[in-house]
Amino acid sequence: SVEAYRIRFFEFVTQVWEELTSIVIHSDDNADYDTLVFASPTYIPDGYSVSEQTSDRYENTIIYSNANGEELYYSQGMTTQGEFILDSEDVETKAITIGSNDGYFIVNKGVAHLFWHDNFNIYSIIGYLDESELIKMAESIQK
Repeated sequence: SVEAYRIRFFEFVTQVWEELTSIVIHSDDNADYDTLVFASPTYIPDGYSVSEQTSDRYENTIIYSNANGEELYYSQGMTTQGEFILDSEDVETKAITIGSNDGYFIVNKGVAHLFWHDNFNIYSIIGYLDESELIKMAESIQK
């Protein structure tokens, strides 16, 4: 059938201005799906444990904390249509790859933000950890 050969469309457009980075998403990949398939990290940095988790049909959010009260935020959301605005004033945005998926690593005022996508989900991890720790956590995500 024609539906079996439907071409998947996914566009991830990034524009960087002096003070912010805009990431615009156009996708029809989830047009036939209305419920998120949860994916969570299997690697959690030493000293952190789950302190809160909220999930619904479109988003999965986990907050990890350690004994010092530092928090680490993980978010997974369905890729549909939308725009994300990241504060990138006086910061360097670094292109990264998680598995075979494109993303960005940003450090702003000491807070590291790892942001990437696949054809169905948008992911982010935010916290006071270095790039290698956040990437290790991201690469451990299993659906």
